Amino acid sequence: MTLLRVGLCSEITAPVLEKLNAAGLRTALDVLNCSLEDLSGRAGIPYKVAVELRRAITARFATAPANGADLYDRLFCSRAILSSGSRRLDRLLGGGIYSGEVTEIVGVSGAGKTQMCHCLTASLLYQTANFGSLYVDTRACFSPQRVQQIVSFRLQQQKPTADLSRVLHVSVQDMPQMLSLVAQLRQDSIIQERNIRLVIVDSITSLFAPLLHGDLLSESLGYLSHLGLALLALAHHRRIAIVVTNDMVAATGAGAKPALGKQWAHVPSVSLRLQHHVDATTSNRSDLRKIVLVKSTREPSGEDGVVVRIGQMGITSSVDKG
Repeated sequence: MTLLRVGLCSEITAPVLEKLNAAGLRTALDVLNCSLEDLSGRAGIPYKVAVELRRAITARFATAPANGADLYDRLFCSRAILSSGSRRLDRLLGGGIYSGEVTEIVGVSGAGKTQMCHCLTASLLYQTANFGSLYVDTRACFSPQRVQQIVSFRLQQQKPTADLSRVLHVSVQDMPQMLSLVAQLRQDSIIQERNIRLVIVDSITSLFAPLLHGDLLSESLGYLSHLGLALLALAHHRRIAIVVTNDMVAATGAGAKPALGKQWAHVPSVSLRLQHHVDATTSNRSDLRKIVLVKSTREPSGEDGVVVRIGQMGITSSVDKG
């Protein structure tokens, strides 16, 4: 808690500070924890001074209830909501991908997680005039040609139209590199200079794969916790949207579960499960994808989800052929 000092508020003069310290009251919390009678008696200050001192410190440091309507307005004034490129998916997400949060895309290998990351990158290019993105590539899967294709088809133009200079790409090989990058992004001015609003990490799982066995398991859990807190801090302080991909692994019995388990589950505010859509009439796997909202701080989750197509135009309605 904040130490008491002259100038912290107008009521704390040098003589008053000396009396407070002599009484063992050295922090703002010490003053707030005292009743007015105790504060006046212990410190030997007039009751009126004690009242004014408590009032000034309470106004500056105490937590006060906030009006829900004010919080709602403040949320949309301080955050950007980035479209996924699909109206159906945006509705599922409560408007789109929110800045200030970590959003997770979970799916088995081949489900389309990287394709979805390319779609989000492209959407930022054709739907905004100057927002930039950073693609953190841990598997060497980033394709600028794919991003260019989506933008061109969306704008119905054959010539290259995407301003790919707004897309930054960095290759990361291991966990120390990733932690170093996040620390650099928090300190450097590149996010502000390049107007970066979206950071994609594809994939978060591959960074931990070499550590998830043997004597390195406990070390990997420490790295996982550290990275989760670092990403949350980066998203919050820089007001950017962070999207990460997470693999699925075999679970005990039938089915599959997210690879990073419960240790990671608290990090994303939103978690989406991406899977191949099974045709109800034939029970065969189609070329469509089903996106299920597994976790959200705003919208109700459930197994209904939305069915989409990931094609030349990116994420589109299941009835479109793009």
